[in-house]
Amino acid sequence: MRKIYLFILSALLMGGITSCDLDVKPNTAVTEDLLTDSTAAIGFLNAAYREMHRFNYYGQEMMVMGDVLADNAEIANNTGRYVAENANQIYAHYGFWFNAYTVINYANYAIDKVEQLLADGKISQSTANQIKGQALFLRALCHFDVARAYGYEPGKEVNGFNLSAVIRTAPIKGASDAEPKPRATNTEVYTQVKNDLLEAINLLNGNDPANAPRRAGKAAAEALLARVYLYEGDYPNAETYAQNALSSTTATISAAADVVSDWDALTVPHPESIFELDINPTIDWSTVDGLNNSLSSLTNNIASNGNNFSVQASADLLALLNAEAGDVRIGFWDQDTQTGFWRLLKWLGGKGGDVNCRNIPVIRYSEVLLIQAEAEARQGKDSEAQTTINILRSNRGLTNTTATGSALIDVIMNERRKELMFEGHRFFDLKRLGQDILKDGGAPLPYNDFKVLAPLSNQDIITSGGVLVQNPGYN
Repeated sequence: MRKIYLFILSALLMGGITSCDLDVKPNTAVTEDLLTDSTAAIGFLNAAYREMHRFNYYGQEMMVMGDVLADNAEIANNTGRYVAENANQIYAHYGFWFNAYTVINYANYAIDKVEQLLADGKISQSTANQIKGQALFLRALCHFDVARAYGYEPGKEVNGFNLSAVIRTAPIKGASDAEPKPRATNTEVYTQVKNDLLEAINLLNGNDPANAPRRAGKAAAEALLARVYLYEGDYPNAETYAQNALSSTTATISAAADVVSDWDALTVPHPESIFELDINPTIDWSTVDGLNNSLSSLTNNIASNGNNFSVQASADLLALLNAEAGDVRIGFWDQDTQTGFWRLLKWLGGKGGDVNCRNIPVIRYSEVLLIQAEAEARQGKDSEAQTTINILRSNRGLTNTTATGSALIDVIMNERRKELMFEGHRFFDLKRLGQDILKDGGAPLPYNDFKVLAPLSNQDIITSGGVLVQNPGYN
């Protein structure tokens, strides 16, 4: 077992992201001494962060699929990518289950190692707090992602089906740890996620990493908790933690004149980023990988080097962006004169000289503002919600809204749709509210259609010996 552990740790530390605040460098010479200091825990934490940007997780799928499955995207060049997903065909859905649990396992390794080192007096409390707090954040984010893609939100179940993610809170070190576990209920998963985030907030209080936002700090944990409460429909807590996050973060809202330019790949981090995945063009994505799979390649052909340019804005989204004069976010879309397709400028590459490489903002200041505004409006706090949403609107070239009641909620939801387009939120916004998906010129996807939930891998179900239960409709 010790040899296996050493091999895994060596693999994690090779090319790992350095942690500037803890002064740990990538290390390929793993010895038994290494297992007795904080470098081991940091190595596992580094590995968890690196797994987040795989193309079938946040490197591509998580940021595009939410618009493709919903009503924000249409197919541009028919390369075969996302065609079935855009038509909401059976089995054409999220498929990041394995990736999420890889991150969770690395995070659990980091937590386990920190607790061992603390018990042995071989790590400082402040260093332990920072490592464990970040690991808890990543574990919470991944459990939450699985829950919202593969299960219903609490209170929004169809036909009483409430199975969600498998909760994993200990590392899988060997065969005995890898015994199949059943899926927990959505309420149980939400409880676990909230508990992890509350603990992370406490641990990261005053211990934010110096290199945030590419490392999760207190504000990131508060912002994610606000998002979780919003999905759960706990609007008072969503409001509270959104306010806390906005008070904690050093991120700022982009002014109207800078909204589009702030998405330049060389602007690192994005001024609005509360949590951002750091992509290293010389390590993470080769030229071929970026060309085939990057967000830039998928959403535009501006690099002129073979980008596949598979998806574009839907006519409905473009109409919404043009509905009010002055909305600067229409500037994210450029129509190609030859094809007529709409190219997205939000995901342009260029970091490190790689035309398809860029960092990935996962939680932004504007999203948290939108969470606060929606939470306030759904509690009937119209005046507060107007003030909050008008901060965003005034920084997007729009006049202040005076709408109230359901009309105010409509304004806020339209702002979410425009502001967070092609950042992976639209499908989940419709799903958490139990709303049908209406397609441009296509058949709608009713909320009670089984294809709203992603299918589990049938191979995983077979391997589990029936412990894992498939989602309805896929049997």
